[in-house]
Amino acid sequence: MMFMECVAIIAVIAILIFMTARSGRREMALSMLPLLIVPGFYLLSAPLSKVIDPLLPAIPRFAIAVGITVIGLVIACVLFGMLCGNYPTKRARRGYLWMCAGFSTILTVVLLYNVIVVLV
Repeated sequence: MMFMECVAIIAVIAILIFMTARSGRREMALSMLPLLIVPGFYLLSAPLSKVIDPLLPAIPRFAIAVGITVIGLVIACVLFGMLCGNYPTKRARRGYLWMCAGFSTILTVVLLYNVIVVLV
């Protein structure tokens, strides 16, 4: 599991959010909060899949962990879409959506690869 890597990602993003909020751009800091969802759901996927596995014996444990991580990506992307209104121009909104959704998607792919390799 990439536990320490996700904790480091969460710490760096939290520091970035804190520094942005301290500089007076609270709406921009708020729009960065969904970046914490994918690594957070990944950290929760192993314990939750262990709890859910006895309830769903037909589904393998790694599939449950993958599903939890993908749900985190879906929630993050929905929130990105809702929060893109904090940016004044259409170009800025598109850039925000592409960069944040792209980061979260690439991170999810890397994390899912790790889940599949470790738990299979």
